[in-house]
Amino acid sequence: MSRGTGHEPERTCIVCGKKRKQRNLVRMVLRDGRVITDEHRRLPGRGAYACADGQCIGMALGNYKNCLNRAFRTGHIKVF
Repeated sequence: MSRGTGHEPERTCIVCGKKRKQRNLVRMVLRDGRVITDEHRRLPGRGAYACADGQCIGMALGNYKNCLNRAFRTGHIKVF
């Protein structure tokens, strides 16, 4: 049996809903009631992903259709 090249995780963008490889998305984490970007994908807590193209990140940080509130399952959050 041959070995595969390995598994590369996929995540879904909270804005556009497209599935992409995790390395092509930006992870955001809710910490102390604030949303921060997790550059190294190592911070503890619930994470939400947005496309790294800039448009989806901007829409997520503008809380387009309450996507961050839904992703973090909370009522009102502060974006920084």
